[in-house]
Amino acid sequence: MALRAMGLLVAFWLAVVLVVGGFVAAEAVLCVAMSPASLALLVVAPGLATLVTALCSRAGPTPTIRLTPASTRLWELVHSAADDVGVEAPTSVQLDAGVAVRLASRRRLVIGVPLLAAVNPGQLSVLVRRALSEDVRFRPAIAWGVRFLSRTRDTLARTPRWNAPARPAVRAFTAYYLRVAEQALTTSDSAEVRWEREVIEELWELFLVRYAALGLRAGFLPARPMAGFRRLLDAELPLGDEARASALLAEGETLDHAFAQLLSEEQRAMPRADWDTLADLSQRHEVTRSALEVLGGLTLGAALDRLAAGELAFLAKPGATDVVASVRYRLALVVTAALADVGVVRWRMAWPGPPELVVDDPGAEAITTALDEAAALTPEVLPLRMLLVVSGVPPDFRPVRQLSSPR
Repeated sequence: MALRAMGLLVAFWLAVVLVVGGFVAAEAVLCVAMSPASLALLVVAPGLATLVTALCSRAGPTPTIRLTPASTRLWELVHSAADDVGVEAPTSVQLDAGVAVRLASRRRLVIGVPLLAAVNPGQLSVLVRRALSEDVRFRPAIAWGVRFLSRTRDTLARTPRWNAPARPAVRAFTAYYLRVAEQALTTSDSAEVRWEREVIEELWELFLVRYAALGLRAGFLPARPMAGFRRLLDAELPLGDEARASALLAEGETLDHAFAQLLSEEQRAMPRADWDTLADLSQRHEVTRSALEVLGGLTLGAALDRLAAGELAFLAKPGATDVVASVRYRLALVVTAALADVGVVRWRMAWPGPPELVVDDPGAEAITTALDEAAALTPEVLPLRMLLVVSGVPPDFRPVRQLSSPR
């Protein structure tokens, strides 16, 4: 597989050289012959120039952080694994955001941060021994090919339409190369490891998309991200009380610290919030945005006035087939934003699943009844007005797009 991967890389470059070289040669011949066809070939030039630019672009380095000597127990595990395999121990151990243990070079071992949260020390030792025992020919070149072809494919996908003919070919070639490279660089998981790497990868992706990024639109990040990932793991794959491999890290090198170092500078500068506050901020942000869209500049009191006058259609979604149902749904968004603004409703994190709505007095049942009456075919808005007044919502309430700091 390693030889096949190298052959594919060579074949790809030969194809590029033949295409570009053939174009240049044909253009030169046609220009010498003063042929009008040379002008037709120049139409292809911008596409080839973009392709060459994509091939020559450099990717930014993959974010990693170096493990310091302070994490003595993790270093001891790595050295013990190297002795078991009979190889020289790595001189550098780095952490990244992947879900694997791999040799980036003969002397540099890379361990994924989410992996340290998911496996116990015994399982980590097995993975380190397996990584140290793998001696793949052309490993650096194959790994470079993975990064290079993936970057080229992604760059071409964002370029103008004159590169459209090259995209399917590059995409198909890259997909095949990635399959070959994966088989060349990895071996099947050891039977001693009691977890499925694919499941951990899926949960890590879910965590990043659904949870870690939960507060991004509101401008916040979780204060303890990896504690949240552990909660998700416990919910989906009960781990029990057994210590995780993260316990091998030094006190100052927690998983949360490592996760923070893998973020961009802009993300590291963002304010932090605990998970429940983050859930509340993110949901308030979404419901506020929806309420602004529904009201269209009106105050909540003015909207209720129009409902009381029998004007349902103005609050319904344009083109809605069931006007009453649409008004009920959209009015609930506005009322929820108003009650969240005064602290009657809030959200807290639920693992797994979306944030959970918590309702204080006057209670969910009273709110539901008042909304049903206000959004009926013959609206009765007085109960809803009274409920809002008791809850502390002013008649001139308008959703405010800019959220305040965590309360």
